[in-house]
Amino acid sequence: DDAKKDLNLSLFDKIEDNNVDKKINEVKEKKIPDVSNMSILEAENELKNAGFEVKTEYIYEYNDNIEKGKIISTEPIGGATKKVGSDVTLKVSNGKKTVMIEDYTNKKSYEVQAMLESKKINVTLEKKKVEEDSKIKYEENQIIGQSVEKGTELREGEQIILFVADVVTKYPDFMD
Repeated sequence: DDAKKDLNLSLFDKIEDNNVDKKINEVKEKKIPDVSNMSILEAENELKNAGFEVKTEYIYEYNDNIEKGKIISTEPIGGATKKVGSDVTLKVSNGKKTVMIEDYTNKKSYEVQAMLESKKINVTLEKKKVEEDSKIKYEENQIIGQSVEKGTELREGEQIILFVADVVTKYPDFMD
């Protein structure tokens, strides 16, 4: 009987030890809060209060829908279940990506087109007939107008038309 009790106790101890080990190894997991559209400070406080560590280096991205300086999302994404104490990185909005349009009159069309297209602005070149006389001389590929005014901000994918001089040489009329 004593041998049975010892065996039962040692089995019980093993089960107890096993449960303690499981509890030690069991780390509490929580859902990462959704902090999108919050300020950096608000998001950091929310995440820290939920038990997560906030990385001090943020990811900055342009975003048409989230105001500059507000949180777009987190990595891992809000709503994901992670171990308490896990690192979370904030993705912060740089706002809308825009290009400030300048006055491109008298500049070379191919230079302006390349610069704008590198900033993901769609450029159309349109020839406009102009008469050249002794007072006004036009160079080949010279911009003489544009569809978007100086000072306007265009977003990626928007369009501008650059009007390029198509010179028509006017000859004097000697018939009169």
